Amino acid sequence: PTCEQSGCPEGQDCIQHEEGASACARVIGPRCQQTPCPHGQECKFIHASHLPDRIWSECEQRCGDRFPPCPDSQVCDGWSCKQPCDPKGPSTCDEGYRCFQRRPSSPWVCHPDW
Repeated sequence: PTCEQSGCPEGQDCIQHEEGASACARVIGPRCQQTPCPHGQECKFIHASHLPDRIWSECEQRCGDRFPPCPDSQVCDGWSCKQPCDPKGPSTCDEGYRCFQRRPSSPWVCHPDW
């Protein structure tokens, strides 16, 4: 299925998937298919199968062993730079994201809220 020809309802974008198909979804995060990410970052999408009408997007900057360190305002988590947060403090995550920790040794970072 594709929405490139038919378009999408208001409030949704036509998201092109790697497999060649496209689908309408409400984008949460930067609209990086329409506006490219800054140099050194790549547009990535995160799907939640139980929320097929939404897709989380982010401009991902890789980090870790063979990559440069994250900018001062971010932390490295799961090989990508993320916005840090404090689960006990005021919310610093963007709309549609929540403060999340993947495992006890991981930093607290903003993660899609599903």
